Amino acid sequence: FLSGYFLYHKDSSINDESLNAIIVQPNIPIDQKGFNVNESHMISIIKESINDTTDLVLLPETAISYYSLKHPVFKKFIQNQLSNSKTSLLSGIVYKNNSNIFNSVIHIHSSNIDSLSDKDIYNKIQLVPLAEYNPFQFISGINSADVTFGNFTQGDTYKVFNVNGHKVASMVCYESTFPQLNRRFVNNGAEILAYFVNDGWYEDPYEPEQHASQSVFRAIEFRRPVI
Repeated sequence: FLSGYFLYHKDSSINDESLNAIIVQPNIPIDQKGFNVNESHMISIIKESINDTTDLVLLPETAISYYSLKHPVFKKFIQNQLSNSKTSLLSGIVYKNNSNIFNSVIHIHSSNIDSLSDKDIYNKIQLVPLAEYNPFQFISGINSADVTFGNFTQGDTYKVFNVNGHKVASMVCYESTFPQLNRRFVNNGAEILAYFVNDGWYEDPYEPEQHASQSVFRAIEFRRPVI
């Protein structure tokens, strides 16, 4: 009780100003994802929702690919929406850097839209074994066997993005279930915890509901709003 009382009154550095955010949930079956369906559908949702008061637009995990940023249709739309605007975009992205591929979140705004770099990217730190990387690489010949593993590279930076004066931590998928990971972002100054998720892999509602419920505990533990 005493430690809880002390911690509750300890943190008074939170920015009380509001943040107007649009959460884009395309709800596309996993087997139908691709530029023509995914990005086009999200563009239509953003067009319907965005206005002059919008501070932040959020797209889910792997919403766009590294090549989408270079696609003329998508790039022109993003430039038109963010040019000379206070609106930021945070999106899940499959990001490629040299020979490494990351499951990442990218921060795009008017001042960096034509000069994006690694500093605008958060690379997922807590990868899912078997799905995103091979935990058995120490076994001789395992990589040549007929077994499917992900090939993502692990990130190593607990990055916090500045969105109109608000410090936003952008984590990917089941990173929401690790208190110790979230604590590192909060200690780095995060005022808002944002989780970018693609639960389209599941065919019934129970797993996504359980996954979503985990974020409630992170909000309580760190006294931070969660998106």
